[in-house]
Amino acid sequence: MGDNIFLLTNGSDETSVHQKQLTESPLWKTIPAVQQGRVYTLDSKFNFDDPITLDMLLDEIVQIMAGAGKADKK
Repeated sequence: MGDNIFLLTNGSDETSVHQKQLTESPLWKTIPAVQQGRVYTLDSKFNFDDPITLDMLLDEIVQIMAGAGKADKK
């Protein structure tokens, strides 16, 4: 299991419903990273597979892990 979880979201109603279903499920609550508060929500602007976007995502994750992240910790 991963040490951290990064959720990409676009804030749409449909995404919010699915995210709520996921994060309120009994299985979700058994994941160690969830139990330890290491879940981070990022804007879906990073939800692309091109090298430039992946590099931007990596930069954002480094900032989060350094404690200076812009993402919301949930």
